[in-house]
Amino acid sequence: MSLMSLLPPVLIHAEYPYQTLPLPSGKGEQILIGPRAYYAGGDYDKQRPIYLLLISQNSVTDKPLSQEIDTLQMVVQHPTLQIPAPQQGNVLRLMRDFNLVLPLGRYQLTPEGEVQFRYGWMLKPEAFEGVLLLDVLDTLWFYYDQLTWRLEAVAEGLCSLAEMREQALQVPTPTFPDLEAAASLLG
Repeated sequence: MSLMSLLPPVLIHAEYPYQTLPLPSGKGEQILIGPRAYYAGGDYDKQRPIYLLLISQNSVTDKPLSQEIDTLQMVVQHPTLQIPAPQQGNVLRLMRDFNLVLPLGRYQLTPEGEVQFRYGWMLKPEAFEGVLLLDVLDTLWFYYDQLTWRLEAVAEGLCSLAEMREQALQVPTPTFPDLEAAASLLG
């Protein structure tokens, strides 16, 4: 049983638009989920679609690390978001900051300046659960939506790296009400 054969029924059930495509090497297949509108920091931009690519690592190598365990590579791609070379340093610094706090997934910049968000999930195909796949996919979309527009704002000079770091990485300090005052109100 291949991991890639387990994915389409889950995607159909969740009503994710997808297509199965051959890998560029000709060895195996990849699943392209999308298009989906890009969240541009306040609203969805339907003119700038994003995609999520799923590739089984065992399907692309002649000598997999394990016959029992496969790695499902998930890559959020945004072909219209290209970071110009002069801004790549600040964007990479902000990516590093995000990567340090994200529990799932990692940003990277391709040599062409394309922003990608990746995650590798190692599992045994017989232990695959569709609901977990959907949880991971939804989490990747969420992180991408919440953070990528911030990278773009720094790249376009809409705000400085320092301003975005302060805004995006600010962790609010929890406040606890005065328990005695609350108890006195209750009588």
